[in-house]
Amino acid sequence: MIKLSDNIFPAQDVLDKLKEYQDEIDALATFAERSQKAKKSFSGKNTNKNKYFNAIKEKLIEMCSGARRCVYCEDSVGDEVEHIRPKDFFPESCFVWENYVYACGNCNGPKNNKFAIFTDDKDDFYDVRLNIGAEPPKGKDAMINPRNESAMDYCM
Repeated sequence: MIKLSDNIFPAQDVLDKLKEYQDEIDALATFAERSQKAKKSFSGKNTNKNKYFNAIKEKLIEMCSGARRCVYCEDSVGDEVEHIRPKDFFPESCFVWENYVYACGNCNGPKNNKFAIFTDDKDDFYDVRLNIGAEPPKGKDAMINPRNESAMDYCM
């Protein structure tokens, strides 16, 4: 897994637009409403007709090491905006720049909503996929975040 450069950011107008999109989700009352809105809104906004997402994709390409490689397999072309924390379970991160990486379809599709955390209250392993429709408890990500961690840090 590639550790990405985390000092690359889109222009301020793009970040402002992401915040505007995110505010629409965060304004909803229930987790179910926020989750549904995140899923629907992201697919509607992440298009080639959206100049803000075109700018996001340019910055994600810039973050890739060398050629536009998938952050996970490092082999295929990264061409899909991937959420590190899945938008279905973490709608509060749907339009957050720091939650995006570029992945290939072969990795992004199977990863889907695979994600886990260590809960704050019991330090238990919590697999979000086993609790579809439920808001995950607060906790530390159990998966490596390529935006600020390197898989090599965990090798012996």
